[in-house]
Amino acid sequence: MLDLDSLQSRAARLAACGATRHDASLGLFAEGVVAEACSLDENPGARRRVGLQHRLLAPLVLFAMLLAPPEADATTYRDLCTSVPEACEYTGPDAPALAAEVCHGSAGTWLRGESCPAGTWPYFVRYGEVVDPTTNWVVPYIPLDDACDSPGLCVDGPPPSDAQPYLMCCTGNTSGGDSTCVDGSQCGGTIWYCFDGVSNDDGTITCFDQLELT
Repeated sequence: MLDLDSLQSRAARLAACGATRHDASLGLFAEGVVAEACSLDENPGARRRVGLQHRLLAPLVLFAMLLAPPEADATTYRDLCTSVPEACEYTGPDAPALAAEVCHGSAGTWLRGESCPAGTWPYFVRYGEVVDPTTNWVVPYIPLDDACDSPGLCVDGPPPSDAQPYLMCCTGNTSGGDSTCVDGSQCGGTIWYCFDGVSNDDGTITCFDQLELT
């Protein structure tokens, strides 16, 4: 049985704990003075009940974490350049990464807002760039491997002054040098990116590997 003085002292301590709960969590009172930890030594059963509640809540917190949504950059939409390759432009291996959801339709491609307008569908674009920040217009890219990374596709030596980038479509043995490469992407073979190429009279492309010059 607690006497009146003990009850009044305990009530005062409880009131102090409740009044400074927010400040004590920061280690400071509002005035900037270090807070003292509140202790209820008179009632160890209360502390045992709090500990039991924490042990019961731990599995629930873990379960909630397992059910949490995936990372923000994850998407359930199809890749645009895989699903609609004609909507994307071929480019070199250093294509800029975009990794964004877009809306695509007959009018073009732009960044997706809350939803896509009628006549357009949502897709995911891994490589591309926003070419018009006002309209969020997007140019999606399909990065190609460097032709000179494949043995036999390039000629060692300095490129001529009129060399320029080309899309090379190569057929034949593209890994052994016995191949034919033409301008474009419609030869039914493997498409490569040539940084320094020259178009020949017969329609073939000669690609020069200037990185060999050391």
